[in-house]
Amino acid sequence: MKKVWEKHNLPKSDTQQPSEKSNPTCNLRLSQAGYKVDGQKIDQTTYFRNEVFSECKWEKTEKGEKTYIPVELEINGKSYGKYKLKVTHELHRESNQDNVTTILHWEEAIQALTENDVTGEDLTFEKSEEGSYKINIH
Repeated sequence: MKKVWEKHNLPKSDTQQPSEKSNPTCNLRLSQAGYKVDGQKIDQTTYFRNEVFSECKWEKTEKGEKTYIPVELEINGKSYGKYKLKVTHELHRESNQDNVTTILHWEEAIQALTENDVTGEDLTFEKSEEGSYKINIH
């Protein structure tokens, strides 16, 4: 497995621990998060679609594209299983403001996050040569 992204100090929105008057978003926004490849900060508007998920089978949607990826989820050293999670890429989200264009949708993995408050912890996203992925929150 090769690390393809990391995010430190996860906020409540990413860990699906919203305030009392909100609901979980069920999304992980794949942002720049200070991540560098070969010493250069990534361009989050293209990096995930064109590098991390480039080999995936993308389908057109009304607003962009979607694909499904095999992901193993691990939280604090405990495996929470393997999932097939949706990733969407929509250029309109960028709005000429360097906004996030690619989102991972937690879907059936959401329960593992809502049951474990990992706010403030770090997330590492890895990819295997075979095209599977691992998310490790620690």
